[in-house]
Amino acid sequence: VPAVLAGGQLALFIFLASLFGASNVLQARQFGVTRRMRAGPVTDGLIITGEAVSRFITAALQALIIVGGTVALFHVDWGSPAAVAALSAGMALVGTGAAMLLGVVARTEQQIGGVAMGVGLVMAALGGSMQPLHYFPDAIRPFAFITPHAWMNDALWDVQVNGAGLGAVWGNVVVLGAAGTVLLAVAVLAMRRRMG
Repeated sequence: VPAVLAGGQLALFIFLASLFGASNVLQARQFGVTRRMRAGPVTDGLIITGEAVSRFITAALQALIIVGGTVALFHVDWGSPAAVAALSAGMALVGTGAAMLLGVVARTEQQIGGVAMGVGLVMAALGGSMQPLHYFPDAIRPFAFITPHAWMNDALWDVQVNGAGLGAVWGNVVVLGAAGTVLLAVAVLAMRRRMG
């Protein structure tokens, strides 16, 4: 089903595009930009939020390009635009939070590249981005839901295959939003600890 395969790729690339943005946070630390900002009346939360906004916008644009491109080139029917937009925003927030945390704890660009690619692809495979969750063995399927990809892909299946709207997948959007918020909060705490 082309729509379901496109949905899996949407989750994969929103997350990957976000994770590679961790390099911006690392470079700001390495060049002393973060330390100089902290010397002024700027909290760690504001610094992370500022970085996160640009990362979130990049991930949202990535989603828009994928959805728009697949509609224009392959005539993919995504179903409810509101549901797809909300799920994409939730996944973008998760990817943003993960990128901020990775950017705070990583020591080198190579670490970011390795972790982003490794974690991103493993989570995508386990979360149903490469093969729909509905084809997973029953014993494995519950473990998929440790990934944000599974929450997005499961909801997209309902939207694209079953014709569900935003109301039917709202719980998945909340889970993604909560996971992203927790990751951002952990990134703020990690910055406080690392920067002293």
